[in-house]
Amino acid sequence: MLPGRGVQAIGYAAVSTLGIAKSGELKEAQVTKAVDTYVIDLCKVASDLGVPRNRLFTHAGGWKAGESVCFTALNRFSCPGWSFYAFARDPRKDTTAMAALAQSDAPYWGAVEWLLLGAENQSDWEDAYQRIFAIPRLRYVQVRHWGSIKDNPPAIQAIQDIIR
Repeated sequence: MLPGRGVQAIGYAAVSTLGIAKSGELKEAQVTKAVDTYVIDLCKVASDLGVPRNRLFTHAGGWKAGESVCFTALNRFSCPGWSFYAFARDPRKDTTAMAALAQSDAPYWGAVEWLLLGAENQSDWEDAYQRIFAIPRLRYVQVRHWGSIKDNPPAIQAIQDIIR
């Protein structure tokens, strides 16, 4: 249930301030437009300060297939990035992020939040890493919630083996 996901939606002030809407029920497209405007503005500032596109990454994400906010990661100043939790085993199954990636003309993209949940052994970790690394133009994977895996021998061994 977008944009509020079943609770009180946020974004009314941003939508109003930007002149997207002044009244009525908040819509997903309105929130997406506000987020997109904000992200582009921040990325342009960073670009104007000299940060090259290949070193600047955005982070967008949603939890519903087709959620328009995922596309706010795309702009001419940065490389896009998305979160992968539910699809960490195979990010290609995140059809929304992959559709956005297909539209991107950026040189790279990032898995700016990634965590394999429910892995049972080292092979699970290695398979997941191999799948994400096989997606063209991937620049980096940020393993999130390090505290939950730093003492997990199969996870650590998989990382070490992949690096080698």
